[in-house]
Amino acid sequence: MDRADRVARTWTLDEVLDLTQGRDVIARDERAAPVPVPSPLRNADGGNTPAWREQIATMHPEDRAEGARAWWTTVAQPGARWDGVVRYLMDGRWAARPVTYLNLLHQSEWRVVLIVMGPSEATTDPPSRESAPITLERAGVAETATWEAPTWVIQRLDETGAILDTEGMVEVVFGLDAGTLAGRNILELLHEDDHEAAITMWLEVLAAPATVRTIRQRVVQPSGRVVWLESTVTNRLDGQGGGAVVAVSHDISERLVDEQALRASREEFRILAEEVPVAVFRCDDTGKVLFANVRMAELFAPFGAFSWLHDLTTPAEHVTLSSALEQLVSGSEDAVDLEVSAPDGELRLHLVLRRVGAAATDDRHAPGEPLPARIVGVVADITETATLRHLVNHDALTGLANRRAAEDHLAERLAQGPVSLAFVDLDGFKAINDRLGHRLGDEVLADVGSRLRATAEVHGGLAGRWGGDEFLVVMPDPDPSNWLDDVHAALEAPALTSQGALHTGGSVGVVTGDQGDDPTDLVRQADEAMYAAKRSRRRR
Repeated sequence: MDRADRVARTWTLDEVLDLTQGRDVIARDERAAPVPVPSPLRNADGGNTPAWREQIATMHPEDRAEGARAWWTTVAQPGARWDGVVRYLMDGRWAARPVTYLNLLHQSEWRVVLIVMGPSEATTDPPSRESAPITLERAGVAETATWEAPTWVIQRLDETGAILDTEGMVEVVFGLDAGTLAGRNILELLHEDDHEAAITMWLEVLAAPATVRTIRQRVVQPSGRVVWLESTVTNRLDGQGGGAVVAVSHDISERLVDEQALRASREEFRILAEEVPVAVFRCDDTGKVLFANVRMAELFAPFGAFSWLHDLTTPAEHVTLSSALEQLVSGSEDAVDLEVSAPDGELRLHLVLRRVGAAATDDRHAPGEPLPARIVGVVADITETATLRHLVNHDALTGLANRRAAEDHLAERLAQGPVSLAFVDLDGFKAINDRLGHRLGDEVLADVGSRLRATAEVHGGLAGRWGGDEFLVVMPDPDPSNWLDDVHAALEAPALTSQGALHTGGSVGVVTGDQGDDPTDLVRQADEAMYAAKRSRRRR
């Protein structure tokens, strides 16, 4: 449902006719009592006007509180219009109807509030199981509806605050009947701690005709029970001793309990977040940071202020982070962890992101529309760990994956599906070492390793140093014809060293493995294929 348009205005006859054309129209006074539809609109009359209580009773349980609140808000503001969609029980099924409340009480030619209803559309929402059934009598026909009445009262008071009359669920709110309340000053019924705020509000309301104020205050019943009310108070005094101050109130005690529980929960989260020895944050579905604890602020202090998770990574990793957020928001993943680099490219971070699901709605969203996902996460500086892991898993000379890491990668790939494997041995490398020395030999290995890594990465693969002058290239493409020429080209290019370009080459053995194959056996087959290729080159 949409909120009321609170801009006061005067409505012309043509505007009202355009609004009501072809739609059902009900007219009510400021206390929601049925009144005749003004004569220019009689052709739009929707039939017998039900009592307000009956109309609320036929609303969907999830729409009643907002429907009643929208009515009170509209009545409190001269010229206000509210538009929304309300579900009503019709012929045993819920039907959604566009509804407009239009406050024309301030216009002498109207003096009513119009309820304008458009055509209905059936919905699949079932009646709430939590709703208590009641029976309505309408034109002699019994109809069953569900009833969860919002607890409300409407009061008329004189300028001194004396109660003229009260309607609605009087005894539930005040613990007294309407006759007992008549003539008493409203302050007598309020908690003494609320008197000052109530008097201040009252004087503001009396300052000018049509002034409207909303206030939360407590009613103390004779039994001692305290009821929280939210009241919209409107000055309807005519300045000549007539009229009244109208107060429309509803019981918000349960809502306040929920609000207090929510505040307590948020405070607990904040305290816990500040106490844990890691950086903790909360963000929305776009990555906008809504909360960050002190440790997170300290971690990223060198990089300046941040408002988005993307501010905490290098631009090259924004796509990766956005993809992770999309997985969480779509529900394809409940949690995602990833490693990224801080903006300086040196600090290595581990992010763990978890989606906090939200299927509820608030007053900014239509009934049943999901709220934007909220994401909580932790971030840790793993620079030292990442460095150590790199040293453990990579060859110090070439920077390629070492033998163990290459074997692990091959096993992971084979667990996923088909894979190609190339075993590479440099030709004539021993002669380079013997003639030019180990330092130049190391430069050759580093240069060849760099070219093999670049070639493998182009095809989504991994290059590793097996040992000495032997290398392993793991490719996800099971068809070697798609990448083998690039590997040969990388080996045939001269190695760039401090003593100039040195020409070398390499022998390559290629095999293809399938899911479930033994990685050790596959390496052995590739090694044998490499030696076969080397012997073939020598014979040529």
